[in-house]
Amino acid sequence: MISEKETLNMLMAIKNSGWTPDKNLSELKYVLLKSKEDFAKLPKTNCAYWIVTNEPIRHSMCSPSKYDFPKEIVGVGEIIYNGVSKSLKSRIENHLLRKKCEGQSAISVDLLISSDKPNSHVKFAFKKDFKKNTNPFLIESKSRITSYEDLFDLNISVQEKTFLKNSNNNNVYFWNGINVLWDKHVNYDWFVYYYECEDIMSSIIENQWRERFGKPKLCTYNGGR
Repeated sequence: MISEKETLNMLMAIKNSGWTPDKNLSELKYVLLKSKEDFAKLPKTNCAYWIVTNEPIRHSMCSPSKYDFPKEIVGVGEIIYNGVSKSLKSRIENHLLRKKCEGQSAISVDLLISSDKPNSHVKFAFKKDFKKNTNPFLIESKSRITSYEDLFDLNISVQEKTFLKNSNNNNVYFWNGINVLWDKHVNYDWFVYYYECEDIMSSIIENQWRERFGKPKLCTYNGGR
């Protein structure tokens, strides 16, 4: 059994080695997700991963003033999220092939078209009383969403706009994850880049990559998701 001291020494050695993927993820394997069958191409192993899309994402879950976002990969898209998972396929299905809102926390892009909050890890798109800094940021203004009208500056569908126009609810939530096969997303490209490695390495790679190249806009936690 590896001792605590040996484990710490191993972690320091990995961290001091300094390797991460480059800013364009050019050394990594990737899968373009255009059909349900494409998700089967993802490994079921421990990975550090990055979600990249050319769909416009006009909000962020972390401050545009506090964090630098990763540069766009020319001809591919924007790195909007990175994380780690012990089973990449399952985690990406939670993010990008969502069939219901309930369940494990995932990226926040679409509005939840409902006045009822589900029993889930949903995040606020707008909360009238946002003293706890729950509301996301608009990228262009670099400021938090502070009014119901601000929600119309998000990249939203006709159905989402209709919901907002007809809703008197003070609180609006994001759908937990998205489904890239839905009409809103299907005409865009959604890539998952990944690096298979031991669990002990993945979080170090995730965090050191952010330190070098920026924190993706839809990340809320500092790491490990």
